[in-house]
Amino acid sequence: MGPFLLRQGPASRTIASPGLQSELAHRAQVILIGPQNNIVGVTVISLSGRVLVRSVVFIVSATGLMMVLFASLASISSGTFDPKLLAGIVYIVLAIWLSRGSGIARAALAILFFVGLAACVVLFVVYVFFATPDDSRMPIEELAIFTITTVVSGFCFWALVLSKAFRSELALKKAAYSKRKSEEKKLYYESLGEDYKE
Repeated sequence: MGPFLLRQGPASRTIASPGLQSELAHRAQVILIGPQNNIVGVTVISLSGRVLVRSVVFIVSATGLMMVLFASLASISSGTFDPKLLAGIVYIVLAIWLSRGSGIARAALAILFFVGLAACVVLFVVYVFFATPDDSRMPIEELAIFTITTVVSGFCFWALVLSKAFRSELALKKAAYSKRKSEEKKLYYESLGEDYKE
């Protein structure tokens, strides 16, 4: 079971809740605490949000790695720099950033996948309505790549923009990452014999 994240004002802390493990075995819960210690909001996140975030991070990472690999091979064989190498690195950086709960990475990836999905739709319309009899048959390799690109772009765009479970899980990841960095800073200052203030 995921931990309970309690926020009180600007501070936050995480505690375990073993008493509810059987009831919320596949859920995490965010409890928002107001200034007067009153509960102002409760959000329950299902396991699907975690699966969606991991799936999108995997897809973006794999896309970036393949772009880097193919661009590197092309650069070596041709002796010229392939710009796709930089694009692949950008995808990998965005995947890492997204795994930490970044809203900026989510917005950037949503735009990229929207562009990819729109391009697939345009190509489909052109192929169906404007193709000549000579090129009316799409090669099986191109058809497979086109189909996979359309499905992946549509899925990632839906998860990034429309899925509430994805956004909720992303908020949890951002809070967990911020808490971990805060603890690392605290340990660093304590090692120097100084007091750490958030």
